[in-house]
Amino acid sequence: METVEAEVREFATQTNLLVWEGIPWGGATTLNPESQSLADFLAIARAVGAPILYLDPDGSAAAFAANGVVHVFATPAERARLTGGDSDEDLLLDEDEDQPSGSIAIRVGGSRDYNDPYYDWQSGKKVSGRVREAVDALVADNRFNGYRSGHVVAEYVAELDAEDADAVERVARRVFEDTVGKQLDHRAAQLVQTLVKDPSYDPLAWGPENHAFIEERVEDEDPRLLERLERALSTYAYESGARTKAERELAKRAEAILLALSPAERDRLGFASRNAAKLQVLAPHLEGESSSKAERLAKEVARLEQERFGLPREERYATAARHLQASGMTRAEVSRRLGISNSIVERIVATHRRDVELTSDDPIRVDLAPEFF
Repeated sequence: METVEAEVREFATQTNLLVWEGIPWGGATTLNPESQSLADFLAIARAVGAPILYLDPDGSAAAFAANGVVHVFATPAERARLTGGDSDEDLLLDEDEDQPSGSIAIRVGGSRDYNDPYYDWQSGKKVSGRVREAVDALVADNRFNGYRSGHVVAEYVAELDAEDADAVERVARRVFEDTVGKQLDHRAAQLVQTLVKDPSYDPLAWGPENHAFIEERVEDEDPRLLERLERALSTYAYESGARTKAERELAKRAEAILLALSPAERDRLGFASRNAAKLQVLAPHLEGESSSKAERLAKEVARLEQERFGLPREERYATAARHLQASGMTRAEVSRRLGISNSIVERIVATHRRDVELTSDDPIRVDLAPEFF
């Protein structure tokens, strides 16, 4: 089955957006036009500053909210289900003049109780009998978390045909979110207020960092609560402004570290390609920091160095490399003398063909090759 999950999660990771499992159906909703690609849809989400991307648990649709409207991108199969599954007037789809051109407004009406969590959108009816029993048993199982619980679901649908088995999983997700999920969300909201006051709370933490932070502090709770706590912490960081404040503080600290570096340290940092090498250069300036914060600081200091000193640094070392090669050194000898790899020497010499003047206090003249300059 075609899904949008991988691309949505990759985009969210690259842009530091929160991915929320499940789409908030029920309010004002627009289904984006078929001519729009997922990449275009995600670009719009970023342009309007949407902090959260909603992802259907089965990966068939993604959404973001803006100005009170949930904008949905669906796979072709999911689009066909949403737009072509009802011939009566229970699901009305039309061009809404208040929506962007080409968007489809989905309005729920008629006699069907779409708010009933046991209503199955695919079959157009409420589940009953063995399917309803399987749904209730699955939701009551504390291993079921509303999504990605295929191994648990399989235990409850083994005796059902494929169509009924699919219905159990679809409906159980919705029933779970309307019952157990709401209870877990409420408990998560309570715990978050305590966790964010912990001195070790880091608004910039993400994924495994948040998971480890929570596991160390939350005991004797429903295991499914941990995932919701991770999402709740991330949401709090964005909505409270704590993340923005932490980003400003990180940038300020990185700036101070960059200015405190000696020219030689700055050069070594600039040519360091691996995080471990960056951390080694900056170790004296990162004492007392947690490993995660130290890594973030190292990346930010390196980014600032590249932005401000990257071009002149490479021009200086390209000039020195040519000068040393002209004196009879092999490329390997030049690499060892300047402390940069052969590949970097080759690249900067080919890229920066014009020599520049090295100042009297340049690390190349003072420390690396004083007898040649």
